[in-house]
This record gives sequence, structure tokens and C-alpha cells, in this order.
Amino acid sequence: MYQGWESALIRQPSTERARTSRASRGLTAAALAAALLGAQVVVASGASADTAPGAPVVSATAAPPPGTKACPVPTDGSGTTVALGAICSFTLSPNPADTSVPTEYEVSYPFNEGYPEHITAADPGNGNSFDATTGVATVTIVVSDGYGSMTVNAVGADGQVSAATQQTVVGKSAVGSGTSQTFSDYNGDGAPDLLTVPQSSSDAMGNGFWYAKGGANGTVSSDARNLSEAHGLGTNAAGGPISFAGAQVIPGNWCGSGETSALVYYPPTVAPTEDAGGGYIFCGDGDSDVVRNVGGSYAGEVNLTSGSLSDANGVNPTELVDAGDLAKTGSGIPDVIAILDNGLVLAAASGTGSYSTDGEFGGSICGFGDCAELSSTLSPDGTFDWNSWKVLGYPLSDGAIDMYLWNPTTGELVLWTNVAANDAANDGVWTNYTTLTYTQYVIASGTGTSTWNKGANLELQAADFNGDGVPDLWAVDTASATVVSYTAYIDGAHAELAKGPKQSLSTPAHEWELDDLASGSANQALDSGSDTAYAVRNSNAGVSWTADPALGAAAKFDGTTGYLETNAPSQPSTGAVIQAGASFTVGAWVKPSGAGTVLAQAGTDDSSVFLSTAAGGTWQFGINTGGTTSATYTQDAAGSWTPGVWTHVVLTYDVSTGRLVLFVDGAQAGSVNVTGGVTVVGPFVLGANQAGGALADYFPGEIARVVTFDMNLTSAQAKNLP
Repeated sequence: MYQGWESALIRQPSTERARTSRASRGLTAAALAAALLGAQVVVASGASADTAPGAPVVSATAAPPPGTKACPVPTDGSGTTVALGAICSFTLSPNPADTSVPTEYEVSYPFNEGYPEHITAADPGNGNSFDATTGVATVTIVVSDGYGSMTVNAVGADGQVSAATQQTVVGKSAVGSGTSQTFSDYNGDGAPDLLTVPQSSSDAMGNGFWYAKGGANGTVSSDARNLSEAHGLGTNAAGGPISFAGAQVIPGNWCGSGETSALVYYPPTVAPTEDAGGGYIFCGDGDSDVVRNVGGSYAGEVNLTSGSLSDANGVNPTELVDAGDLAKTGSGIPDVIAILDNGLVLAAASGTGSYSTDGEFGGSICGFGDCAELSSTLSPDGTFDWNSWKVLGYPLSDGAIDMYLWNPTTGELVLWTNVAANDAANDGVWTNYTTLTYTQYVIASGTGTSTWNKGANLELQAADFNGDGVPDLWAVDTASATVVSYTAYIDGAHAELAKGPKQSLSTPAHEWELDDLASGSANQALDSGSDTAYAVRNSNAGVSWTADPALGAAAKFDGTTGYLETNAPSQPSTGAVIQAGASFTVGAWVKPSGAGTVLAQAGTDDSSVFLSTAAGGTWQFGINTGGTTSATYTQDAAGSWTPGVWTHVVLTYDVSTGRLVLFVDGAQAGSVNVTGGVTVVGPFVLGANQAGGALADYFPGEIARVVTFDMNLTSAQAKNLP
């Protein structure tokens, strides 16, 4: 991660310009910027006035790309403030006095420490554009800093660099400017969702940033999606993908927009080491993408600078806690409590990802007035052993927080409610705060039989499952990829947790997002599931990629010749994804325009399993019990579909009971008991059925997010598949 984010460097011309890696281009932390308050020209030393281009012109983009906005650049110098987290498109134009057009623009901003992003016609970067004829370019940036400078240089054909156009930039805390969401609700449906990362590279949950859609009463989807793979989250200092193993994930309004975002923090013990004491903030967008995307690329990543919360000896916090607005600064971005040197340190936010304990400057903790040592606050066992505790903050509407405090060694678990900060003088100066006040509920004392998950290695996330205003808990065991919900109840001076069932977070055996591209022929789609990867392919033009406002992109089938299949023998084994004599689950998003087979597991001559849209407006599904060469189906028709409307369908089969169940939009629509089970020898097919040894009944419409599991999901799991 880049360090020193506060330094606003002005790019000086040079004929030997350091090039940034392609991975850091476009919509990354290297391009973060904020609202424009007017431009000034910085005369660059060493540039020839005869040959260098003039300072470029920066203006609002008249027709910004989808997902961005035209943030205005006032001509009167009065300045414009936009919300932190806004995604802005700006137009870069040649100086009107120039007689030739530039071949490149260099854009610098504090987050990339002055290393410019290079925008050229050959390689403009994600979300950007460059017209080589006119020399007009666009740059897309994310407003993620409270105050700084953006610098733009034009580069001529001979390599001469112009004087810089420098924009003073300000981003405003944007509480309420986005869609305000329930705490931990990432997709905007009102129910808390779960985000987690593996604690070891050997965990059942592989490296990644895993999202499980939440349902009623703390239930979660077993289709945990790896957002790191889906959206390319995180770029390390070497330009490669980051490791999430051993990190801490903290939900909160970290980008100030009202939508739930995630802070990923690397404690000193993280292994493998990324940047201990630093991390990332991934801004949310409140929809099914979970994180912000523009043009298929992630667009809301902010670095938490490594060491910014350390002590004078370079020791970093063991963990961070969402502290709401305990400092009462009203910034609209959560404060943090850092557990540091067995104590608590309160640091207020001055911007997204902007916190300091002053230790990085070589002085004492809070020596420069950027934080407060809560030196009078003991841990629940009456000592200063805070490094032994896992602490979670749950922000309240008045700026206070509730906190869960768990000691894994002893099994003690405590809930503090209505936590506030003050000092003995009660003078209202937050940097003088020394004490947390709260109401304490002991759920488990950590002695005798009164313990909670003693000795377990769990990751915890707070959320309010039932809307009663009391935070509940998810306890995630990433080693086994399972999660248990605990619903909290307070009765007078007593609090207890009601334990829910263990739920699997096992990733799909196969997963085709079908959003590989937004246009063109769809002749191959990649499989990101956990089993041996099977790409689905075709050799005709009957399937195309299409942009979709609801799901981003999808595969569009023409209903005449279009299909995708795992087409054995080019795949390993048979290409079958539903195994003979075994339970299974298949889910997909479908937008039909007519009748046809959505998916099928081929047999020898006829499909073994199929799901289709029937001409009468119902969903038809069944299993072939006649063996590999005959067609004898146990089937049913249930639910309904509407042309042009996205519908979520899930088909589950339990081999122990023989029950085949169809779920439509989260509700059970129909079921049938099957005698004889599944016999499978062929490939898996999307968009057509196998009949008499040939493909037929082609599907017209769009399909997205196809997943398969080598097990029968429970009804709660099936209903919560995203």
C-alpha cells in the first residue's frame, strides 16, 4: 500500500517519467480525488516555453460514463464541494493557445504520492478515455479525501511536459447523501449481511473477501461470493493481488455516504504479511454488487496508511473498533478505537481512512492532539490486558456505541451498551477524554461453566438480526467455513444470547457469473467455483454478452441456436457438474423472453436433470429416472415467470429422501419425489435441453449468476442465495 497519503505533491516536468503499473491505473487508490475549488497554473521549471504544451484545461464531463457524475468545475473560483465517495468524471483539454495536441496527460493526487497516472490513447486506463485527434481526455476519480490537490500536466509529442494545472480539492462528509443503510447491510435490502476473510491460508475459506447475503434471524446464504475475485479488490505495492488471510473486517459507514462499507485492517500478527498496521477501506454502493464498480472495475478503494496508528516504537494496534461518533466531531465518518499497548486509544476521523495516534511522528501517543488515550478504562476483568480481548463496536444513532468484548482464552463475554467517552473535567474537549462510560451485561463470566466459545478461533461480526435495537453476533469459523448466529436478549439487568444453528459458508462447486464482458459474442464463460474449473463454451453466435442495469452484465441467448456447455471431452472428465447418485443444488438468475430450457445436465441421449420455462408461464423441472438412454421423467410445473423480468430460481435435490424442490424468488414453489435418482454421463448445458442425442428447446432470454453445489442446501440457504 502507498504510504504518506497526506503529502500533496505537485508534478514537475521531466523527460524521464516513472511509469505506474497497469494494475494501479484507472479507478484505483492512485486516482482518488475530491471536489474542485478552482484551478491555478503552477509554472514548471525546466520546461521549454517554445515547445512545451500549455497548461491543460480541466472541466466537467458533459456526458459522464455510466455510474459516474459530472462534478462541476466553477469558473468564478467560488469552488464546489461534493460528497466524499462521489465518483466524478472530468474532461482534460489542450490549452487553447497550443497549435498541436498533447499525446498524454499526467494526473497526480496525494493518495498516489505524486506518482502520476498516465492517460494515453493507447492505454487510457479503466473508466478513462483519450481522443488522439482532438487531444481531449476524460479521467474518472473517486472523491475520497477531505482536502488536497490534484495536478494535471499535458505531454507533447516530443515528451515536453506542460506547466501544471493544479486543482485545490475538497470532499465533504456525506452523511445522508447516499442511501442510509442498516448497519452491516451491504446490498441495501434491509437485512444485515456477513463479510469475512480467512484467518489462515489453509482455511476452508480460501484467500479472498467473502460476502454472504443475510436473511431472517441471522441466516446467511451458503453461496459466499469472493468479492476479491469478482471485482479485483486490492492491489499491493508490487501491483499484484493482496492477501486477506489474517485480516480483520469491520463494517461501518467508512466512506461517509450512508451505505455500508468495509474496513480491512492488518494487525501485527497478520500472516502472510501485507502491510501490518495498515489496511483498506472498500466503499459500498448499497446494491447487489456490494462494493462500488464503474465499467466493471472496482472504484472505491482507500488505503489506511500502515503505521498511522502506531506508537513511537512502531508497534501497531492489535485490532480496531468502529467507535461511532464518540469524539463528537460530527465528521460523518466513524471514529476508531485502537487497541494499542494493552490500552485503548480513540482517534477521530478527519476523512475516509484518515486516522492518527501521533506515534508515527516519533512522539508520545496523542502528543500532537490527534487522539485521546482512554487511560482510565479497564478491561472487563479489571486489568489493562486489552490485547487479550476481541472488541466489536455497534454504532448508535446518537453517536454512542454498543460494544461486545470477548476474551477467547478465558471465554468471558460482556456486552457494554450506550458507551460514551468523557474526562474528569467534563470540558467537552474530546482529546482530553480518558474514560468510557457504559452499562455492562455479563453474558459469560469466563469462570467455571460460564464460558462462551472458550479457546475457539472465531471472527465476530455485530448486527441487529431482529430489529430490536440490541446488537446480535455472528461467530465465523473460517477454518471450517461455518457460521453460527447468536441473538441477544436483554431483560432488566440480565442479557443472554440464543444460539442459532450452524450454517455452511461452503463456496459453490461451480460458479459462472456470466458477466465476463458487457458486449460481443459469448463463446466462453469462466468458472470461479471451488471444484475443478469448467468453462462453459459454444462455437456459434447464438449467445452474446449484454449489459444489464440490474445485474451489471449477463449472457443473452437467442432461443434458436444459442447455448453454453462444459463440452466434454475438452474439459476434465465428462464435464458433468451434477454427480450420479448424489445430492445437488443449482441456482440461477433468469430473465426469459419465451419458453425454453434454462439449464440441463446431459445424459447419454437425454438430459438427466432439467429446468425450463414452460409455454404456459410456469417453471418446469424434473429428473430422468429412465437411465442414460431413455427419457422417463419425474417432473413438476410450479411457480410463474414473466417475460422480461429477472427471476431467481434454485433447484435442490436430497438423495436421502428423493425430494426435488424448486424455489422461485426465495419461496418454495413446488416439489416432487423422485425414485431412482440421477444418472449422469454428459456435460452441463445452459440454454438448451438434450433430447434424442441432440440439443433442442433453446431458451430465449438472459441468464446470470449460475451456481452449483455438491449438496442439498437447506430451505433457508436456498432462499438466501444472492
